[in-house]
Amino acid sequence: MNNENELKSELEKLDYKVEVIPRGNTLSADYIVKLGATASIIEVKTMNDTENSADEYFSKLQSGIVFEHVNQKDTRKNVSKAVDQISTSYEDLEANGYKIICIYSNTIDSNIDVKRRLFDFYGGCEFFGMKLNTNNFNFNFDMDFKFCYGFYNSIFLQYKSLDGAFIMSKSQKIFLPNFYSNKYKDMMESDFFKPVILSSEWEVHDPIKQERDGQALILDNESLSVRNNNIVELTDLHKHERSEDVIKAKNYLKGKYNYSQLSMEQNRGKALVLGSSVS
Repeated sequence: MNNENELKSELEKLDYKVEVIPRGNTLSADYIVKLGATASIIEVKTMNDTENSADEYFSKLQSGIVFEHVNQKDTRKNVSKAVDQISTSYEDLEANGYKIICIYSNTIDSNIDVKRRLFDFYGGCEFFGMKLNTNNFNFNFDMDFKFCYGFYNSIFLQYKSLDGAFIMSKSQKIFLPNFYSNKYKDMMESDFFKPVILSSEWEVHDPIKQERDGQALILDNESLSVRNNNIVELTDLHKHERSEDVIKAKNYLKGKYNYSQLSMEQNRGKALVLGSSVS
């Protein structure tokens, strides 16, 4: 079963009607997906789909390149093409639902690649935070570790017309809603996505809910999202954290969440790869 058919099969298990879009137009997407009166468009893109490209990906990770920036330009090139395909089919077929991209990961260790997609799509960064606690007249510091959405200029910020992404591998199925989309609230409350959201086989990342529950941070000032276009090597992370754009964004988060200190997690590449590659 190819990757496009695997997505089709998974959605049909949840009672979606999945129709293949004819390839008469080279810009067409893969599927029109229907549930009730709602029709949405989905395009599937496979990443690292050969043994050689998967090996190259992990070689870059182990050389010290921070994992959320490995092959970032290739990822955005694929997404840009997919957005064009989805938009064309959405108009041609008069769809009335949502625009979704599916990224299928075929790497050696899909857990790492899937996690990287969270950084790609959400512009994520992980932080150690410290807050001053003055309860009972005692001065103590409470520490936590949280994922921050929107810290970097993300795919979802760049393509607000994209309503969400399905991230799939042989072992994982994840739904990433785009909280920058003007359909976000409607999407999360819609009957169309209920089968995915309620399924025990799908993991759903909802940044707004995670923030509300105190589990994550959101940099909600788009003008402060860091435009980090260069690959950052591990040896440069401390320098990167002291850059003007990063300091501005961190200061905003410190004020929003009442942190005394906020520090980037500084071991994002090698430790994750080496720790995950032990059999």
